[in-house]
Amino acid sequence: MGPSLIDSSNNNTWRPQQSFIYPNVNNEQGFLYFAPLSSGLNDVNSNYSVTQWTINEDGIFSKITDMVLVFQVQPSVVSTVDGGYMFIYPNITTSQDPYSSQSGLYAMYCGYGSNITREPVILYETIMTLDIINLNCVISYSEVGQICLITIQPNSTDPNPIPVYIQVKYLSLGSVFDVKHVYATLPTIIGINQLTDPQFMITPLPFGGYFYSVVQTTNISSDIWGFVLDENGKFNPWNLSYPTLSDSNASRQILTNNTLVMLKPIVGQNWSIITTDLYKIHEARWYENPVNIFELILTVIFFFILTILCIISIYYDAKKGKEGNEGREVNEESEDKSNHFKIYLYGFNVLSFVLDILFAKVEAGSVKIIFFVSVFFVTVPYVIKLGYVVYIILSELVREENSEDSDQLLGGQQDGSQGQQDGTQGQQDDTQGQQDGTQGQQQQEKVTIRKWLEDSKDHKIVLVMLISLAGTDVGVLDIFNFQFCGYKFDIKLSKKFERRIIIGVIIGIIIKNMPELAVRVYFLSKAIDFSYLSILTPLVSLIKVLSIFINCTKLMKTKDDDS
Repeated sequence: MGPSLIDSSNNNTWRPQQSFIYPNVNNEQGFLYFAPLSSGLNDVNSNYSVTQWTINEDGIFSKITDMVLVFQVQPSVVSTVDGGYMFIYPNITTSQDPYSSQSGLYAMYCGYGSNITREPVILYETIMTLDIINLNCVISYSEVGQICLITIQPNSTDPNPIPVYIQVKYLSLGSVFDVKHVYATLPTIIGINQLTDPQFMITPLPFGGYFYSVVQTTNISSDIWGFVLDENGKFNPWNLSYPTLSDSNASRQILTNNTLVMLKPIVGQNWSIITTDLYKIHEARWYENPVNIFELILTVIFFFILTILCIISIYYDAKKGKEGNEGREVNEESEDKSNHFKIYLYGFNVLSFVLDILFAKVEAGSVKIIFFVSVFFVTVPYVIKLGYVVYIILSELVREENSEDSDQLLGGQQDGSQGQQDGTQGQQDDTQGQQDGTQGQQQQEKVTIRKWLEDSKDHKIVLVMLISLAGTDVGVLDIFNFQFCGYKFDIKLSKKFERRIIIGVIIGIIIKNMPELAVRVYFLSKAIDFSYLSILTPLVSLIKVLSIFINCTKLMKTKDDDS
């Protein structure tokens, strides 16, 4: 990305690792690379190379902007919420006018994909001369805009002077809306007077407040006292001991969920980390995450479409059902009503399958063990259920072939008997006889699977598609009994076939949904950050597991019907 720094003002000394990378607030927009230039290094101003980069899906870096900026001191660079970058730097003047500003904090904005910076804006000015020793500027996760924390070394005779902190809140374009002093009276547990050359560090936290630490460094390790400082000056203790030993050469990281990660002192070739969840001043609100809102909207749209399809089915059947309603039995009407709401059942099965894929790819993809377990419980149960579906389809075809002759003979006898009954019924009531004749014609429309396959080549393609889908959920085969706006398969199925479908659904729950629920609950308990998807997936798995009671009841009912 650029040459290493050679300090020409210090005998051309090589100074590696002086560059910095600042990720954009939008991951798809890459990052900003910031590095000092050897040619512009002197006692007054320094030249800095500022380039913006993007990374495509193949891992190829592309430079989109390139410019050189001049600063007295190295600025603090922060990504802004609109995708740009802000360069924030202090400036100290030696004006003789006692009423003019002597110290200040200034910001210069550069938009994404632009190599033009705007005029500097004033974030903070004072007529006092301040010794600004540190700047920490971040996006405010819990409030509006961004925060800059100015660390000032006080002019004190105290051997261990406690720094003074000034908090500046501003918007991306530099409009300041709040400036205040952050009070920090150290707890007595630190014993500040007994320390030699302690370091005071303060970092804004994602859930409000600051992580305040006092570090006493030795050659290979550091003693750390850590607290969460709120804006009222209250120190909230962490869950670790005081002090906690950490490696002196490693930095401390704060994750997006307020988790602090530190490195223990390295012993030989072994090293380990310490983690602790810091106190959250502002609790997380899921609806403030745009990704969660987007996923929720997609879910609502999905169920809204299912509801529209259900309403269309109800309207169509109500319109067509006005003719011949008097001859229909109560159980037929109940079956028609339940038929409408099967749309939700099929939609829920589709949602469950999509969530299986998304969970393995998006959520569990960051944890290798969880990822492989998730993939296992998607692929292996699919193969098992697919084999079971092929078995029950072939069994139904074989059953029809073996019983075809006897069915025809029995069907002829039943037709003769039915003809006598129709004749008798026609003498009693001609109108009723016409309705029965119509109903008999409708019943004769149903054919066996073998006959249905022989009618059209397209039916074979449809059956292959249904078998493939049934590998995700055996209950898909129940679509043979489903009709929508007059469209139906008109296939006559045996009771044994329907029982095997229910048994297949129960098997799927046992070999897939139950272990899958355990994996997702475990992942949820270990997750660093919660999302809408990580909560929805175990909820769907729980509903599928609980449905085993409904399917067991249906299985017992089919056995009772046979008896």
